[in-house]
Amino acid sequence: MERRFLTFPTDDLDGSPATESIGFSLDGREYRVDLSERNAHRLRETLAPYVDRGRRTGGRKEPHRLGKEIRVLARRNGYSVVRQGRLPIAVVSAYDNRRWGAAEDYQD
Repeated sequence: MERRFLTFPTDDLDGSPATESIGFSLDGREYRVDLSERNAHRLRETLAPYVDRGRRTGGRKEPHRLGKEIRVLARRNGYSVVRQGRLPIAVVSAYDNRRWGAAEDYQD
């Protein structure tokens, strides 16, 4: 019998369905939160004055090779992903779970 574990991303603040995963950095530490459209909008509104006045110190946080690695592992685990472009939040969440200890969501 085959078993599949599905990951349904939920908003880290209120538990509603998440539509995107947002990464940010503060005090030298990197964070990622899964948020609904509403909470993502609220986060961006709250940070807007700081972003507008801040200095950008780099490009995208995740290098290209990480996207490639996620896509390879996603395909091996039955996820449907495109060759280029944004990865679905469910795929990134499953990868993060694998990376941080919830190995049942994703197999090497």
